[in-house]
Amino acid sequence: MTIKEFNEKLSSSDPTPGGGAVTSLISSIAISLSLMVANLTLGKKIYQENEKEIKLIIKDAEKYKHKFYNLINKDEEVYLELLKSYKTPKDNINRNKKIESALVKAALVPLEVLNNIENIIYILETLMIKGNILLISDVAISASIFKSAAECSLMNVYINTKAMKNIKKAQKINEEASELEIDITKRINNILDNIKKELL
Repeated sequence: MTIKEFNEKLSSSDPTPGGGAVTSLISSIAISLSLMVANLTLGKKIYQENEKEIKLIIKDAEKYKHKFYNLINKDEEVYLELLKSYKTPKDNINRNKKIESALVKAALVPLEVLNNIENIIYILETLMIKGNILLISDVAISASIFKSAAECSLMNVYINTKAMKNIKKAQKINEEASELEIDITKRINNILDNIKKELL
């Protein structure tokens, strides 16, 4: 699916793709931009001493880029399962169980996005210092996108846990998601502050 096709479907009355898929998409774009910075650092004489570390970053970033791709589809799958569970006849004794299970699955996808973002913040932190200095603004853009994606993911967790009947489990998921978002935001704000100092 091209970006144009994705946007056309997104703007239609079709329930998928939705916000979760958008969040995974922008995360894949953010890591791709970081990859560009890494690839344009590699092979430059001035950054030769960092080459081994940059190569490891590229390998890791490629892995997470594909994880975000997969999460676009995974979000659609769990959302469709949730819609299907709500259509279960009300006299079906398993209806509530199906809905609860689908809500948990739907909450865990954005939680996975948050985990992935936290795992790769180090890439931005490294590129900010050891990446091609001419592309430092691209590191900032990548960081800003991830910051937004983290906040969006937190909202996507909350919309599902809010409807869960198992309050204890919902609170546990919320707490984990919130802690991740706070940590991500703190680290990214630090990156952005440092890059602004470099640029001004």
